Amino acid sequence: MELPKADSQQVLRELENMSPAMLDQVLTFARFLKHQKQAGQVTMPSERYDFTDLVGKLSWRGDAVAIQRQLRDEW
Repeated sequence: MELPKADSQQVLRELENMSPAMLDQVLTFARFLKHQKQAGQVTMPSERYDFTDLVGKLSWRGDAVAIQRQLRDEW
């Protein structure tokens, strides 16, 4: 389903009927969109990180699967 494009007058009419809390959310979102446009697309690093410097830094005593299930069940 494609929505028709809004013009500035339609946007202004909608804004006039919004509560201050909603206007704050709209402003925050507009700033987010502006920042995204200025930042451009996020690019991933071309090289994968080598985690070998972390090997042996953590010693785990326990059942990792049981802990994962416990954490999942908390949701």
